[in-house]
Amino acid sequence: MKEEHLDLLDTHRFELVAKMDPDDMVDFLISAKVLTQRQAKDITSKPDTKTKNRALLDQLRESGENAFEALVEALTKTDRHALAKLLSVEDPIAPSLVKTDSDRDGAATGSGSDVGKKPFFTNEAAALNKLQNLNTTQLKDALNRQLFEICRSLMAQELCSYLVAYGTMTDYNRQVILTASRTQYEQNQELCSYLNKKDKSEILHFIDGLLATGQGNIACLIAGFKSQ
Repeated sequence: MKEEHLDLLDTHRFELVAKMDPDDMVDFLISAKVLTQRQAKDITSKPDTKTKNRALLDQLRESGENAFEALVEALTKTDRHALAKLLSVEDPIAPSLVKTDSDRDGAATGSGSDVGKKPFFTNEAAALNKLQNLNTTQLKDALNRQLFEICRSLMAQELCSYLVAYGTMTDYNRQVILTASRTQYEQNQELCSYLNKKDKSEILHFIDGLLATGQGNIACLIAGFKSQ
């Protein structure tokens, strides 16, 4: 497995261990010739889900070049789309959106040590930098100014799954938002209402989720920019 893929597995190990469905995943990975029957049996014989997931990740680290791609596909096949997004090398995922001043300068100018690791479009990087520098009240004002457009176009299900995997939202809150609403627009309203009760760090995790799920245009909209 490539070094960059190993780094992603390490970075997101907590979320993967907590949220993967190992019993279904091993079946797919057997079909993909990534795991043998014996390896799969050893993994599924573990006493609980988290222990199975740890064993699965440890085994995949020792597997061939195609193991990482097979893992991402297995996550997608087992409806763990948010986890699959976390492992996308193309997506601008960061462990935290609370950055140092030098981090912010790098994001804004396209320079710095993180160049190449987080390939934002220019306006997405500028939007992220701007939003990071707002206080909680300003962030909520920016969110609410674009409430109609957000509710009209947001994919709440993907965002909620991402926030649950990230640890920002509980699965209970996800279910409340998604099942108490009849339409996508209403789900998005519920999610925005939920965010309006949160602090800066949690709202920034939502912005991170927009970038991670391919909805960077909405992050740009909230920041007052046009996406490229």
